[in-house]
Amino acid sequence: MTLVFERKLDGVGPRMHAMVLGVGRFSHVKPDRNPERKACPDSARAMVEFLMAYQDRFLAPLASIECLLSDPRNDAGKDTLAHLGAHDPRPDDSVDPGTIAGVRKASNAWLDRGQEGDVYFFYGCSHGVAGRDGGGLFVCEDWGASHNRGEGLLDVRSIADEMPSGMKASGAWVFLDACQEVITELAEMVGGVDAYRPKSVGYRKLGSIRSVSLAATPYAGTAFAPDEGVAYFTDVLLQGLKDSFVEPENSLWYVTGRQVMTTLDRLFLALHGRVIEPTTIGLPGFGHRLMPVDTPRVAVAVDTVPQKLILDALRVEVCPDRQDEGPVVTRADDELTWRFFLPLDERRLVVRMQHPPSEHRSQPFHLEPPATIVKVPK
Repeated sequence: MTLVFERKLDGVGPRMHAMVLGVGRFSHVKPDRNPERKACPDSARAMVEFLMAYQDRFLAPLASIECLLSDPRNDAGKDTLAHLGAHDPRPDDSVDPGTIAGVRKASNAWLDRGQEGDVYFFYGCSHGVAGRDGGGLFVCEDWGASHNRGEGLLDVRSIADEMPSGMKASGAWVFLDACQEVITELAEMVGGVDAYRPKSVGYRKLGSIRSVSLAATPYAGTAFAPDEGVAYFTDVLLQGLKDSFVEPENSLWYVTGRQVMTTLDRLFLALHGRVIEPTTIGLPGFGHRLMPVDTPRVAVAVDTVPQKLILDALRVEVCPDRQDEGPVVTRADDELTWRFFLPLDERRLVVRMQHPPSEHRSQPFHLEPPATIVKVPK
């Protein structure tokens, strides 16, 4: 089965319908290309957990999840996703693999379940490829089985640009954690790549309803992931969606599309110390809100110049910029970059460092969601 969660929510609108793909097994890609990716199904499972955890917090409550997994640790047809409870229609924890036939079937069910004004959420983690007319092509498990190189590819860009208008959605959230590797055979295809598009609309309607969309890499870029566990882009995306990609509105905080699309690179740098170039897949819809957040958090990364200076410190702490208040947090590890989260507030804070024998350094800062990077000079 591909439907792993469904509840009716009669009289509630709009509702959210999600589709989650995690493909890391590729039976028709040459082994010398090292195709297997355990992190892809692991990341998809983490996304399902997020959707389930916040199902009633979303402004459009979660109504359904379609999920397909191809896990290289399992034989084909034996993939699993932990059972999701009372609203999971599956008799056990089995889930269908991410073949192109399975993706077509699940996409049709995903869209058929929706109604005008609903919200759609798409997440995919796999290999990704690109042709001459752009990227955003998600590689399904059986890509390469056909002489038609477009067969086995899902056009995620069409989900971002065409699907919301075609479905008359009130919003869409579209995320692709994959490379966008330019493949010569695809780049040479006259007329572009004939990949699967779940919903097509005419040019006049293209982008009339815009989505929140983001890919882990730019065109021809490379994504990064551990051997297994959650991929780095997805890890940062999840951290931010929970409580960091926030903006204020009428004294409340909301996770917003603007923050997701414009600040994920800063959160990535704070959490992983690496510069990435996430890119919008389609025409950006900045105005969408995902859910309210009661207590937003900001990721903080503290560095020194030179970097080794932090290792020589006897004590490093963050305090309010008032002498009568104690530390908010004190460093307890020996990493070159000190990373932590703080609840968002408007106080002026300061990093204080003590070096032997009695030398002190300090650097004031303010918290700015989703992440603040502080550099303490020598």
